[in-house]
Amino acid sequence: MDLRIQRMTDFKVLFDSSVRQDVIKHVRHRNALLPIGKLPVELLQTVFSIVLFSPGVRRKSRFVFRLTTLRAVSWSWRDLIGRTPSFWAHVSSEDHMDFVSEAFKRSGEVPIHLYHIGKSNNGQESPFLGKVLPYVHRWESVAIHQPNVSVAAKYLSASAPKIKAILLSRLTTGSSLQEPIGSLFGGSLASLEELRVCCWGDINWRRLSCTRLRVLDIERETSLDIEAVLGILAANPCLEILQLHDLKFAQNPPQRDSIPAFMSLNHLRQLTLTDLTWAKEDDFVESNPATDHLLQRINFPAGVALTIKTKLQTGSSLTPAKLLSLIPSPVEYLAYLLQVDDSQKADVSVGFEGTYLSLRIRDSPRSKPIFSVEVDRLAKEAAREWVVESLQQSLTTPMDLRLRFESCVLGFSLDDVSYFQLWDSVIELTLTGFSARAPTPGRKLLGLLSTPCLSEDGIMVMPFPNLQHLRIDGVSGIKGKWMLEMLEARFAPPGSTEAAVPSAVPVPLTIHLGHGVGGWMDKYKDRILAVPGVEGIAVAAVHGMPRVARRSSPSSSEADWPPPYDYGHMRVYW
Repeated sequence: MDLRIQRMTDFKVLFDSSVRQDVIKHVRHRNALLPIGKLPVELLQTVFSIVLFSPGVRRKSRFVFRLTTLRAVSWSWRDLIGRTPSFWAHVSSEDHMDFVSEAFKRSGEVPIHLYHIGKSNNGQESPFLGKVLPYVHRWESVAIHQPNVSVAAKYLSASAPKIKAILLSRLTTGSSLQEPIGSLFGGSLASLEELRVCCWGDINWRRLSCTRLRVLDIERETSLDIEAVLGILAANPCLEILQLHDLKFAQNPPQRDSIPAFMSLNHLRQLTLTDLTWAKEDDFVESNPATDHLLQRINFPAGVALTIKTKLQTGSSLTPAKLLSLIPSPVEYLAYLLQVDDSQKADVSVGFEGTYLSLRIRDSPRSKPIFSVEVDRLAKEAAREWVVESLQQSLTTPMDLRLRFESCVLGFSLDDVSYFQLWDSVIELTLTGFSARAPTPGRKLLGLLSTPCLSEDGIMVMPFPNLQHLRIDGVSGIKGKWMLEMLEARFAPPGSTEAAVPSAVPVPLTIHLGHGVGGWMDKYKDRILAVPGVEGIAVAAVHGMPRVARRSSPSSSEADWPPPYDYGHMRVYW
């Protein structure tokens, strides 16, 4: 009986295998007849590259799955992928070792890109290193994440003469490699174009000798030699991307080699300086910022994507006035965007949060900022003066201005808001969490938005006449009847009421109510939407999607309104 069952089992396995092979042949034959199969080989290779790799020639997630899926479509695709070496030139320690061996065979002699992802502190490393070491002469880029010291030492001691890109990330906690960075990979770094280092511990940067760097990215390193970093910048004038994040610089004496006091990086496209401080001996004393030391030494062209984030300290040599004088003026960036495309409005976001200031400039609402500055512990008066002075010079430049006021310990006054009420460029106003100490702040806010004011032209207008989005979150005293009264007064036809003094009615408005605001929506929703000029109203839900109501209109768009907004967003300052 057991023998008969075993024979039946074997027969079923063979039968299933035969059927599967026939199905695969049929599917591949059918797929080969599809129109896409008739595309030129070069075009198909381009399509496959887009599927497999992200910009920058880094492989996408689930790379092996994507590759095998494409190969399974048809015989012609399988053959094309199999004889395209560049598709097999990216291997990872997380890949099956059989795939790694096959990849080295099929990739021929094209440059190899390695990704090593280490295990936990006590975890056993994969045999990946042994597979890739025989091909060290073909290494072009190496990314090593969280290796133990032994594995890292083996990688970094290998002589890789063609190495162009190095990424070192998160050496095992508590470990340290004392090798100077200039001796890595046998010291063969003359062709190095990209260097990214994050949480790698103490590295001797002074011995790095390379002149072709395009990308330098250093993050979360302590006791970094700032003179060594400046020396690298001086030796690489063609640098395109410089990103320094969360670094503590050691106050070492200057090195003997001469470093220019002022260096020009004329090819720079992106400059990021965030949370740069000097190392300190006393853990109870806050670190002084070091951003100014770099800004004073680097010259870069207009239009560089600039990101600066720092925290001022009392008694530091870096005063608010000095910092703001070193930061390029937003006027320059607005003028640059206007020069690039005079038909596109610049998108400007300004946030005031007590003594925290943020200012970002984009060429469109959803693009990455071309200018981003965040300064903590900056006096409100200094912040407002800098913003006003910078943007008032560009009021003739087309821009959409988004203002955000967030609460601090003592809240903020309505004077902060009203200071900008005559700016025609303000299209969005966000107010978050007035101080509970202020008496009925919500009603006063609504009164501000519905009280006409005298413009520079001598006519009465409503505050923020071009306001399109009003976002209120955590502001007490916002009652439904007061919201309705504000909207009726704001959009009343000229001459119909005593409050309707302005000569022109403001643009239509969409209202976004966050947590703690809008409990009255069911009672007042229909009456608010009936007010001419109200486009819609949305209330943040505790769970799930926000509750949305909008005016019935053939011109309203379900897809475009309301724009995405995260009411639960909280700034994290490291």
